[in-house]
Amino acid sequence: MAIHPTVRLLHLTDHHLFEDSEAALHGTITYETLSTVIKHIRDRKYHANAIIVTGDLIQDDSKAAYIRFKELTKVLGLPIYCVPGNHDIKLVMQKLLSADQFHYCPSVYHGNWLITGIDSCVDGKSGGFISPERLNALRCQLSRTNAENVAILLHHPPLPMNSEWLDQMGLNNSEDFWQAITASGKVRTAIFGHVHQEFDRIVDQVRVIGTPSTCAQFKPLKATFAIDEKPPGYRLIDLHTNGTIETKVIWV
Repeated sequence: MAIHPTVRLLHLTDHHLFEDSEAALHGTITYETLSTVIKHIRDRKYHANAIIVTGDLIQDDSKAAYIRFKELTKVLGLPIYCVPGNHDIKLVMQKLLSADQFHYCPSVYHGNWLITGIDSCVDGKSGGFISPERLNALRCQLSRTNAENVAILLHHPPLPMNSEWLDQMGLNNSEDFWQAITASGKVRTAIFGHVHQEFDRIVDQVRVIGTPSTCAQFKPLKATFAIDEKPPGYRLIDLHTNGTIETKVIWV
């Protein structure tokens, strides 16, 4: 039997970059904060296998903002697996992030893990919805894979955040998603963005993980929109061969 090492991922999400490197979102200059996060990672010896990015790479609908993202992240020298968020321009993102170390909605194997990305976005909508076609494709993939463990990447949270304003723009067909991923018994984690805050919960033996933004954070458990005082963050995730997961948020 082959012995596979632990798979180490770095989760970065919700950068909200602009063409203008000095532009700000909620008072935060997003290019500066992502630059700071990248430097923080480079200064540490994480020995990661890949970077995962779960949407909202840009804010202003510009091609130039994606180019800024590529320039900032390519220095990490790792595969970068991306899924789109509601602020992304999917056709532009797919074109620019489907070559070299960049991968759009990937399905890749690391050891006995399959890491697969799914598009949960609807053009022009803040909330998420995974089409029946994509869900069927996911079911087929999960039924056929030889991987013992599966990690799914998506933008929208598949569980309520208990925050009234934010829950209005979650994954609107989350029940269909849960039916699809639990049937195989192989999905160990669903990793998402969108919420600009830390989240970690186990449901039906699936660990559901959300990560703070690399820019501004949202206050949790609030009925209306509010900005938190917490700094930019990212997450370290270790996927073990037995299907267990170790993770922690890194604040910058």
